[in-house]
Amino acid sequence: MLTKTSQIFILLFTVVILLSSCKTVSPNYNTVYKPAPEPRKGMSQGKSLFVAEIIDERSINEQSPFDQNDPMILLPLWPYSHAEVNPVIKYSYFQSGLKDSLSRLIGKDLAGSELFSKFKIATSEDNPPSQPSKDDFQLILRLKKASWDRYLTSYGLSYAGMYLWFLLPKSYGSVVFTMEITIRAPETNRIIADAIYTDKISTTEWIYDQMNYQPPISVFALEKTFPKLMKKIRTMLLTAMKEK
Repeated sequence: MLTKTSQIFILLFTVVILLSSCKTVSPNYNTVYKPAPEPRKGMSQGKSLFVAEIIDERSINEQSPFDQNDPMILLPLWPYSHAEVNPVIKYSYFQSGLKDSLSRLIGKDLAGSELFSKFKIATSEDNPPSQPSKDDFQLILRLKKASWDRYLTSYGLSYAGMYLWFLLPKSYGSVVFTMEITIRAPETNRIIADAIYTDKISTTEWIYDQMNYQPPISVFALEKTFPKLMKKIRTMLLTAMKEK
């Protein structure tokens, strides 16, 4: 005969599973990025834009695709440990790395923006390396930081603690994303715009997030920050075209 406490626990467990199942049927994420044209307010399209290969200036830990879990999570009664994780970016089931994903998405956004009649994006696969022509605006991007600062909540029970508490977070933290944006003018090659975009988005991870096969929550954080990054880049390009 089950005790009243056991019955309550089973009921709560069932509710959590049902909620998880509902999210599985209707996942709250897309797999296609659909950028819209940028209003030019009477300005004509720019002639051409050259997007240099993204310069990755992240730390070694941030570039690693594996969790860098703090071994202190193994200590008895230790409540949490820190992990610096390389976040993935959405709009693709198969992740090829943040730098490559960003290059593809930036290209897709610039094509959708219709700011330039033509543009070229340089990649590490270009042989020989692509170079801008004298008539090109140049967009240079430096990836300064992209990290999911994740605090695993072990509740003093090592790794098992993350899986025993269905009503408490598995982890908490934030995704931090920083990109330096530089624009060079055609012909003169002088820098006409330079700015640093940064965003920090809080994250809370639950055990049932993985039970329904959703992506890591860092995916949802990057989903929010990428369009804001591109809005910044579009605005800077429009201003540079006016002030050229």
